[in-house]
This record gives sequence, C-alpha cells and structure tokens, in this order.
Amino acid sequence: MDLSRFAQRDPKVAEFLSKIPSTLIDSGQLVNLTVGQVVVWQEDPVQYAYFLLAGELVTFGETEDGKKSSFLTLEAPSILSDLELLAGIPNYASSVMAGTDCTVLRCGAALVSRCLDSDLPFLRMTSALCNRKTYDSSFYRGKSAFRSSLDRAAIYLLRYCAQHPPETSRPTMVPKTRQAIASELIMSVKTVDRCLLRLQEMGCLTIVRGKVRVSPSQYELLVQTWGKGARSWPGADI
Repeated sequence: MDLSRFAQRDPKVAEFLSKIPSTLIDSGQLVNLTVGQVVVWQEDPVQYAYFLLAGELVTFGETEDGKKSSFLTLEAPSILSDLELLAGIPNYASSVMAGTDCTVLRCGAALVSRCLDSDLPFLRMTSALCNRKTYDSSFYRGKSAFRSSLDRAAIYLLRYCAQHPPETSRPTMVPKTRQAIASELIMSVKTVDRCLLRLQEMGCLTIVRGKVRVSPSQYELLVQTWGKGARSWPGADI
C-alpha cells in the first residue's frame, strides 16, 4: 500500500509510518472518517487498531439524553487501541469519534499484538505514544483542578500553543469551535465566550471572525501569567 502522500505532508507522520511493520501496512485498510463519526464505543470488543494518519480523533462520554463531552484529543500521528492492546484488555476503555474528517489505517488487533511482541522499535513507538497521551491528560487535569474558569481556559490555550507554537509570520489559530472547547473544559459555551473575551481584553489573544488567534507576544504573556514551564509541557515535542 502506498502511503507516501501522508508522509510527504508531515515529517512526523513520515517517521510514524517508518516504524509501522510492513506486514501491517500491507494488510491494513485505509478508512476515511467523517467528522462526528463514532469509531468505537466504550466496552466494545477490540477488533482493530487504528493508525491515525490525518485529522483528529476525540474520546468522549455520553449522557442518557445523548449529550457528548470530549476529554482527550488525538492528533495525527497517533494510535487508537494502543492502550487496550498494551494492557491486554479485550474491551475499549472509552468511546472515540472523529473530531475532524480524518484518515486511518485499520489493522486487525491480533496481528498488531503479534507485531508488538516481535518488533521492538514498533513496541517502543506504540508505548511512547500511549504513555504521552496518558501523561498529557494527567498533567493537564492536574494543572486545571480547582482552578477558576478563566485559569482553565488560559491553561487550555497554553497547552494548545505548546503543541502548535506561534511564529512571527504565522500566529497560532485554534480551529476548534466554542462548543468543542466547552466540551473539553466541561464548561458552558457562554462561560467559554466570557473567558475568551476577558483574555482578549488582557492582551493574551485576538478573536478574528470568531476564531482564536495567538501571536508569539500573546503566547509569551500567557506563559508569564499562567505557567513558565508551558513550553516543556507534555505534547510540545510530539
């Protein structure tokens, strides 16, 4: 299977693909997912592993009345099913859906498990990606616990900018909708709007046609105000 177009778009994806065993690439199936499409449901049996080549996947919970709340975003390159396969647990820990239109390489879980047993570089990469997601989630939740809504919104932006640093000629644009941000922060959309407007008044961001934009100087102000260790936060070099 020729996956060169994905490697050419992003050097991180190129490195990711170089560590996936050829047996998985040859036997896998490319699947295009549309935004909002559910990939797996919590407690479903693990039948496949999904190698995310483009786009975003989000883990989510759902209330009895159908409202969804997301709590972790997976950006390409990443793996879905790594946690369960490494832990030897046959059922999914959480539900996952496409946060954007995305493309995955879908491979049989049994074959992926055998490759993890026999291919050390592949095992190391899979373990590292899994542990980074877990560490990132724990670190971020620890930073946000018992904080005000404004603090949580600022820390959220710091985390995003650490992963997507702004440049002088290209400020960081946060593509997520207010609803998506509210879902991840477990806030109302109105509260998110108030926090973003307050951060704009403080000079920490600019809202352009409804989208949040952060320049290098604004990022510096966020770092000075909410966390000088932000540049080395988990995910900054992933």
